[in-house]
This record gives sequence, C-alpha cells and structure tokens, in this order.
Amino acid sequence: MSNKYKVSVGCGGVWILIGLFLAIGGPLLDETVSNYGIEKALKDYLVVDSFDAPFYNDWAGGIEETNPYYEIYYMWNLTNAQDVGAGKDIPRYVQKGPYTYQRHRRNVNVSFLDNGNLAQYSVLRDYVFMPDRSNGTIEDIIVNINPAYVGIMSQAGGLQAGITAAISPYLTRFITFFEKEFPRVYLAYLVPNTLQDVLVDGLIASIEDVLHDADASWDYFIKQWNEATSLPSTGNATLWRGFYGSAPNLPLSAANSLWDQTITNSFLDSSANSTWNWGQMMNGNLDAGYLVDLFNITHDQARTVVSWYTNFTNEIITPGVLSSNQINSTKELGYIQWGLASLLPAGVVDHYGTQLNLENPIELGLVSAVPDCSNMPADQVFSLFNVYRIQDPLVLQAYLLAASVNDSNGGAWGLSPHLSQCFYSYAVLVGAGFAEPDLEQIWQEEGNDMFATRTVDQWLWRCSDAWLDMVSPTSSCSLQFNHTYYEPHTVKTGKDDFSQIGLYVKWRNQSEIVGVWKNTLPVTGYTESGQFKPFLGNADVMTSFDPDMVRPTPMNHVYNVSINGINAYRYQINSALYAPNPLFYQTLTGTMNVTAVNQDVPILLSAWDLLHVPAFITDGMLVGMNATTEEECGTNIDIEPTTGMVVQAMKRLQVNLYFPPNNSWFDNQLYPTPVGYPNMKTGVIFPLVKVEEFVTLGDETAGMIKGKLSQAANLPEQILLATVITGPILVIIGIFLIVFGYRGIRKTQAGYESINE
Repeated sequence: MSNKYKVSVGCGGVWILIGLFLAIGGPLLDETVSNYGIEKALKDYLVVDSFDAPFYNDWAGGIEETNPYYEIYYMWNLTNAQDVGAGKDIPRYVQKGPYTYQRHRRNVNVSFLDNGNLAQYSVLRDYVFMPDRSNGTIEDIIVNINPAYVGIMSQAGGLQAGITAAISPYLTRFITFFEKEFPRVYLAYLVPNTLQDVLVDGLIASIEDVLHDADASWDYFIKQWNEATSLPSTGNATLWRGFYGSAPNLPLSAANSLWDQTITNSFLDSSANSTWNWGQMMNGNLDAGYLVDLFNITHDQARTVVSWYTNFTNEIITPGVLSSNQINSTKELGYIQWGLASLLPAGVVDHYGTQLNLENPIELGLVSAVPDCSNMPADQVFSLFNVYRIQDPLVLQAYLLAASVNDSNGGAWGLSPHLSQCFYSYAVLVGAGFAEPDLEQIWQEEGNDMFATRTVDQWLWRCSDAWLDMVSPTSSCSLQFNHTYYEPHTVKTGKDDFSQIGLYVKWRNQSEIVGVWKNTLPVTGYTESGQFKPFLGNADVMTSFDPDMVRPTPMNHVYNVSINGINAYRYQINSALYAPNPLFYQTLTGTMNVTAVNQDVPILLSAWDLLHVPAFITDGMLVGMNATTEEECGTNIDIEPTTGMVVQAMKRLQVNLYFPPNNSWFDNQLYPTPVGYPNMKTGVIFPLVKVEEFVTLGDETAGMIKGKLSQAANLPEQILLATVITGPILVIIGIFLIVFGYRGIRKTQAGYESINE
C-alpha cells in the first residue's frame, strides 16, 4: 500500500516541475515562440515558389492594381540656349511639370527552378499618362541640350568625326546598288552592241546569203523574232541561239522600231539613258509600262518584250561576262566596279544616278572618290562589306576611330595600310559629299543640333534624331521606354531560407556585370519588387541592385515613420554612392556616372536639383536648381521591419548630361562646315529631367499587412496564455499529489509501528 503513496509523491514532484517550467519559462520563451509563429505565417503567405502560391498574383504585378505606382517627371526647360551655345551666358533653367504616368508592371515568362527556390521572369512595363495628376500636357514644348548630338560627338571623338560616322546609310546604299542594280545596268550596257554584232549583223548576213534580198532578209528577221516560236530553217542556226522566248506578237511597226538603232530606248540604242532604263526594267525598278507610249504597244506586250530582253541577257551575255571576268555571280561585277571601276568608267555610272532625280549620283565607288586607290580587288571588296560589314554603324565607327590613329590598324578589317588610308579618305569624301550637306540641311530646317526643341512626349518616349538615325539606327534618344522588357531575372524565392527572399541571383540574365565598369561587378542585392529581408534591425543596411545605376545600392535606416497605421523604417541612399569612385569612372562629387551603360552618352545621375553636388561646383555653372533636403530631393524607402515589405517608396533621381571639360570636339576640321559650338563653355552639368517613382500602400493592402501581422502574433499569444494558466494548475496538482502521498506514507508507517508494539 505504501508504494501507491510513493508513486503519488513522485508524480506530484514531476507535475510541479512541469508546472513551474510552464509558468516561469513560458514568458521567457515568448520572443522565440513569437518569431517562429510570425515567420511561419509570413513565409506561408509571402514565399512565391509556384503558380499556386497565395501571393503569386500580387507578386506577378496585381499589387499595383490596388496600390497605383506613379512615375512623375519634372522637365528642365533651358531658356537661353542660343546664348549658351555662343558662350555668352551660363544655362538658365525653369522647371515644368509634373507630368505623371501610372506604371503597370507585370512579371511575364515566369518559371520556377531548383524545386521552387528560384523564380525566373522578365518584367513588362507600360506607362499611361494621367492628366488629372499633371500640370501641363505631353505636348508642352521643352528646350534643352540634345543628348543625341553630344553622345555622337562623345562616341566619335568630335563633330567632324561624327559626321564621317554618319556615312553608314550611304555606304549601305552604294553597296546595295553595286550588288543588285549595277550588274543589270552593266549587262544592259553590253546588250546593244551584242545584239548588233550577233543578231542583227550576223543573222541578217546569214539570211541574206539564202534569200539574196536585203529587204526580205530584214522582214524575215523581224517576223521570226515577233511571231515565230520554233527555230527557222533560214540562216545560220547557231546565230539564232537565245533569240526565242515568248513571241511578242507586236504590230509590225512597233517591232521594227524596237530594232531601230536610231530610235531612243530601242534594243540597239547604246546611250547611257537607254541602257539605264533597260537595266532598271530588268531590276523591276522601272515598270515595263514605260515602253507602252514609246512604241505604241499594250502593257502585256511590253512585259513580254522585257521578259525576252531579260532572258536574252541571262542566257547569252551573262555566261560570257562571268567567264571573261573569272567570277561566279553577277553580284561580283559590282565589287569589281566599286574597287576598280574597270567595267564602266566611274563617271558613266555616276551619270546613271541622275535618272533617279538625285542631287548626288547613286553610285560612288572607291575609285570615283580616290583615283589613286583604284586597286582593291573584288574578293577584298566582298570581304570588306560582307565579312567585316564595314557599312554597319558600330563597325564603321570602330574602324574610323582606329584608322584615324594609324593606317596599320586597318588590318583588323582585312585592309593593308595603303588600302586603309584609301578607305578612310573615301569615308571622309562620302561625308563631305553626302552626309554633311544632308545634316546641315536637317539642322537648319529642324533646329535640333546641340540644342533640341521637343514636346514632353518626344523627350520621354518618342524622340527622333536625324543624326542618330544615320550613325546608329537601332538606338533611341528617348529618355524612357514604354511597353518593354529585357532579359530575364533570376531571384531567390525564400522557400528554404526566408531571409533571402527577393535577392537577385541574376539581373537580366547576368550574375556579373562584365566589360562595363573598370572591374567585373557581381550582381548583389534585392530586386525592385518591394520585398526586402524580413525581421529587420535598426542597424541593418539594405542593398538593392538598381537598374538605372546598374550597381548595388546600399541604403541606411535613418528614422521610423508611420504609414497608414503601419510602423516602418525609413531608408535613404548611402551617401557613398555620390562620392568619386574609380570603379564607375566617377569623378564629380554628388553624381553617379552611368555613361558606360548609356552608349557613351555622358549621363550623370544625381538627387533632385543636384542636391549633393558641392556649391563651389554649381555656383557660376547654371541657374535654376533649388536643392533643399534629402527628404524632399532624395530617395526615401519605408519598409515594414517584420515582413520586409515596402509600404511607401519615393525614389527620386535627376538625369543630367555632362558637357565634359577641355573637350576638343569642335577641333580637327575635316569639312568647311559646320563649325559647331567652339565657344561653348565646357565642364558644365545640364539637367534634363527629374523623376520620382512613387507608391504608397492603399487601405486594402495596409489592412492585409496588419491582418497578417496580427494573425501571426495570435498563435504565440495563445500558446503563452496556455502556459501561464496551465503551469500553476499543474503545480497545484503536483502539491496535492505530494501531500496526499506523504500523508499516506505516514499513516502506513504509523500502523506498522503499532503492530510491532
């Protein structure tokens, strides 16, 4: 019986220990249990590791439908462009705007990798103008320095070199002519004499040997050409080769006229105009209907005549020309003419260009421009234009920069030093004869050279620049892009490690930025999706990888704010980003150099109104900036520290164009005009536009975040309540069991002693 009481005492002790642990240890474990509960609840909701994840639609872009994301632009209008260009005054600016657009972002081409630990996607962005949130219209006129004009000079090394770089469309036009049109022109040039020698003189003599009548011989010849479809018995059969195609069946007078050497545009007319026209009809550039009124025939008959002429050329003349020049295709005739001018005198072909009503001839081969260089063989011409593709804008610019330093650099394009010198001279002459006059006319008519006058819409989205179109037709001078997406991003979803949610693995398919900055730059930091590391501390530095700056962007916690009832940490950009940094070729304090990622256009980013640029730099440089504080001119990101979600963002940047000091862009005159702006002050920052990306949580999303935080917090509170209540109860039960057991043992011992007595 005593064993029962001993068990009671033992159990009571255990219950007391458990109760004390729950009553005392429960509150001590509150923070650990609470964090676990919150992390689990948030992870279950925020981690997007599949298309079925609860937060997928919001993550993919739906959150911007309930929390509008705005991009706000303030344009800088230059009020004294003429005086600035003449070096008579410093730039004076007036701000216009705001011009507000709503952004619609969507993650597209989404896939999940590594068992849901990685997400891969591209971001599609569309922008819609919001008149009710704007002060002005997109048709407002803005005058400012022209980034396209400055950018071309920066790339080419000066105004005159930039004009030479603009010959790309002319080179393309020339080589297209030589490859496609010139062979037909040349073959048509050979037709009259060939027809005269082979058919007319040879056949007529052969027929006359049989008929012994000159008139009858000619009539027989014309009738056979015009009506016959089989080889005639009269005359030398060999001479009839190539004679037959479809019988034209023309009126006899028309047939006679087509074979009359004295009639313009007949088969036997060897004048430049005639052979050009026949060549153009074979090329399809001139309709066969051209012959209708000339010879009083129908359109169908005219097409039949051109078809016969083309067949005769292809079957009789072309094989002989290929054989005599030891080439495989008629295209190579153009290369021979461009490099040697040995088929037709250069001036003859130039004359053909007048048939297109061009001020300048359509043909300009190497020998036409540089007579002393008439020694580039056809295979090298082919290589220059088809292997090295010298006519492509970027290739051409690279060649011009290299060849301007040393003729031997032309070896990279398969050119000897002599031929490199020739081609460089050729490029300059094409620039003088074609590009420079065209650009001068465009600049005079449009006024968009160093300074441009455009609408807000044109500056932001629909910019067009004639010089840029010539130098780099695939480039854009717009400051923004609409309905675009780039190579895919790869980011961590936080599935296995919640602390890494939203971290880049690859940005635009790059894990490293190579060949842009001085050294290779790893891609590190969070995406711009609005999700940072959860459970932030005051000392934590948040780093995002910024697509505008193309570099990691550290941000520091500065103070706490309340946004729509949610407590948040405010972060601002680390001031080190604005300091000189050789990695980014950054020398001007207060700015971020992004020239290398903007096709060498000298673009500097800054806070609004050049906030961090020292006054000793801006004083005397320009007028119109109104910098105040980081809160008003800088970037402010407000993050809810538990979830890591952005509850309000105000990303503010100013895009500036830098006119570098001591440049020699208007020196080294290759052409007499234009002279450009040699008196313009250098080393000046020209502000272009202020941009604010703004979003704040609406009531619905704010309520959702509060609900998730409350839901996550409820579980640990319930557990804590249970431990606080259950612990004392277990202690009381334990005490009762011990008392019960102890008294039972005492009674048992007392009874045992009385028996022994």
